[in-house]
Amino acid sequence: MVIVAALALYAQMRGDKPERIVAMVIVAGVLIDRIGHAFLDYGQFLRFSPLRLALDCLQGAGFFYVALRANRVWPIWIAAAQLVAIMGGLAPLAYSTGHRHAYWALTQLPIFVQLIALGIGTAAHSGRVRRYGTYSAWTPKVPQLDQLNEKHFQNG
Repeated sequence: MVIVAALALYAQMRGDKPERIVAMVIVAGVLIDRIGHAFLDYGQFLRFSPLRLALDCLQGAGFFYVALRANRVWPIWIAAAQLVAIMGGLAPLAYSTGHRHAYWALTQLPIFVQLIALGIGTAAHSGRVRRYGTYSAWTPKVPQLDQLNEKHFQNG
């Protein structure tokens, strides 16, 4: 929890909107998971947790939004790790017994990949801002890309 808080604070201080959104989604997910599982006992990865799967899907929506729109590569890593967590959340539905460790690993280890990616991405963004100044956090909208393609093909 300390690592999550530290990286979220780092993203808030040094990152731009993509870093801040991803940090907020991670923090909200960790908090909701902790609070939800304090009240709903799913047997420490012994059986399917609908809360865990719903939370993973909601976080996935946030991560995929950022991955598709941000002018960065690292959100794709986070979205991919979240996809692993979502698929891991579905595993107990297919195999009801004997896969406790696999269920835990598939649903809990992706956050470490996500935290590493958030830290690397925020550091990379901060370094680019220091070297080159501010730049767009988001990729251009489709009409702007069409205009760029028209200019390229007219001159090329």
